[in-house]
Amino acid sequence: MKLKELYFFRLYQHNRKLFYGILCFTLFTIICNLRGFEITPFFVWGMYSGKEPDSNTYEVQQVIINDSLKVDITNGYTPSTRFLLESPLWYYMSIRDNNDIDPTLSFLQKKLKSHYPLVKPYEHDLSNDSSRINGFIPWYKKYLEEVTKTKINQLQIINTKVHYSGEKIMEDTSYTIAEWH
Repeated sequence: MKLKELYFFRLYQHNRKLFYGILCFTLFTIICNLRGFEITPFFVWGMYSGKEPDSNTYEVQQVIINDSLKVDITNGYTPSTRFLLESPLWYYMSIRDNNDIDPTLSFLQKKLKSHYPLVKPYEHDLSNDSSRINGFIPWYKKYLEEVTKTKINQLQIINTKVHYSGEKIMEDTSYTIAEWH
């Protein structure tokens, strides 16, 4: 391959400002990654580096409407609807398990350490505060009413830990995550 055919050589000849900009960005990114800073979303290696652990127990959320109707999210819903029925519950649960503090804040504090004061003014935009956390159940109720086409007078969300025993699913423990009356 000849030097004239290389991208950077051609870029240097065509537009030197762009060449130096890309070169600086590349060097800056490499240096930051070598020092342990994950500065760009496509270089967040940590999200791909761990093996999913084997588990004997699993957690399942049960959504019960009007004290009798269990919402089966595995049946009859589009993937996007299933996602919006289940994913917010997991995140709400992680907030409750973290003493009503959004795990995003804990992650940022741990990751940024002494640099955290730089993002502290943006905390409200980056995480859920108590008013948003308290507004989740009414929002979820309204979304469930739209999806199930059922007027909801009572809502209960239960987390159940289960395990497999041969072909059967066995329930271990169960507790209520949230209730709405």
